[in-house]
Amino acid sequence: MLEDNFLLPLFEVIQYTVIFISSFVLMIYFDIIVTICVVAAIAVMILVPSLLGGTLEKKQNMFSSKLADFTANLKDILSGFEIIKSYSMVKSVIQRFDKANTETINFKYSLDKLLALNEGLSAFLALMVQIVVLFLSAYFIITGRITVGTLLGMVHVSSNLANPLIMIFTNVPKMKSVRPIVEKLENMSKHSLTPPKKENIATYQSHISAKDLSFSYIKLLSGYYSTYAGEILYDDTEYHMLDKDNVVQLSSIIHQNIYMFDETIYDNICLHEHYPEERIEKVIADSGLTEFISELPTGLQYQVGENGSNLSGGQKQRIAVARALIRNKPILILDEGTSAIDMQTAYDIENRLLKMEDLTLITITHHLEPNLLDKYDEIFYMQNGRIEEKGRFKHLINTSSCFSEYFHLKK
Repeated sequence: MLEDNFLLPLFEVIQYTVIFISSFVLMIYFDIIVTICVVAAIAVMILVPSLLGGTLEKKQNMFSSKLADFTANLKDILSGFEIIKSYSMVKSVIQRFDKANTETINFKYSLDKLLALNEGLSAFLALMVQIVVLFLSAYFIITGRITVGTLLGMVHVSSNLANPLIMIFTNVPKMKSVRPIVEKLENMSKHSLTPPKKENIATYQSHISAKDLSFSYIKLLSGYYSTYAGEILYDDTEYHMLDKDNVVQLSSIIHQNIYMFDETIYDNICLHEHYPEERIEKVIADSGLTEFISELPTGLQYQVGENGSNLSGGQKQRIAVARALIRNKPILILDEGTSAIDMQTAYDIENRLLKMEDLTLITITHHLEPNLLDKYDEIFYMQNGRIEEKGRFKHLINTSSCFSEYFHLKK
């Protein structure tokens, strides 16, 4: 926008200003009275388009803001892809994108119409300047004040007044309209990066090593991927034989990195689906959000900010729990879901989930709290990608070697 509506118009204004001044000097040379009339016509040309300047600047600023909103909206959708995939939100997300897209293009259309009006008005007034010159010159020929040769010269020069004026008065409002954008860029440029402290500077004097490095990341049980060796059975039916969307509907996931859309708490829980009020109140209570929401001035309509910037880690985690529970799916996967919050909040969230009936809780964790582990039906201890031991907590802690050693080491 800065390039199209400021830099390029600036060069054109400089170019046509030189042409206009040269032509204006020639007009004075030909006839002073005609020149005075032309100056009066030019004054009208300046006055009329300037009336659009304020509206054009306001429209340009609104379009800039709408573009920023559209970019943020698109970033929000792409960043929340895992949530969209997990909770089958594709339809509502497409509707949300279409709405933002339509609003943005409508703002652009409104701005383009105003720019077209400005250009048309400038062209019309420039033509009026030529008409004034033509009629005055014809009158002066009749009265014997000027010759036909002078008339031809003045008409030619007046076109070099009119066309540059069209370009100048078309481009000046464009340049003025980007003032808010220039101010934004100036404010951004004032914030310089703080130079890193000496002790924080990374060094490379000899070598960088990686030994026996291995990394894998797969989410098969929740229906994210279908390329694997072996079998995954749902009630004796292999995964490849099942409807993939139906598999997704079996489980909810609470990820380690909770993503919040830049919307209200209500929207982040319901994800643009409709649920009975009593169902919403129940999951709010089950996830431990009741007290927090009651203290907010707007309650469930509180805006969480970009990726939940207005919330603490524990609050985001509880909203994620409510988001998972409201869908009433039979399986809940807690994928290191409480590792990024304080121990008390983590304990409270997991303890609440373990107390729920008709819910199969699968927890992947490195946090070993005896009171919680004792409530699980079975524990699988994995090492180097293999299940080394499995059983109830009391059995493993008293008889096993790997799990017991790891538990006491963590403790």
